[in-house]
Amino acid sequence: MSNLSIAGSTALEAAMTGLNRASNDLGAAAGQVVQGTVEAINGGASSSTADTVALSDVAARVRSENSVEDGLIDSSSAGLIYTANAAVVNTAQETQQSLFDIIA
Repeated sequence: MSNLSIAGSTALEAAMTGLNRASNDLGAAAGQVVQGTVEAINGGASSSTADTVALSDVAARVRSENSVEDGLIDSSSAGLIYTANAAVVNTAQETQQSLFDIIA
């Protein structure tokens, strides 16, 4: 029975690590959304006084590190990963409870 206990413990540890990582990723994504919004309001990372916009300027902003769109996608992904890891934690707890019920 110790193999089941070790496997459950490993799954729980991996899920907790995943929860922590997803939480950190969500915080980073939120910061990216905020920074991207600030840059968009201020006219981009390097604001210029030109009245025209070249396609390459728009493409550069979309590919920028602080893209609002990328931040929103990253936050959505982090939420899904967090939910999946929470389900693993729940399943590991249910498995442990079932093992205790069998032993008792």
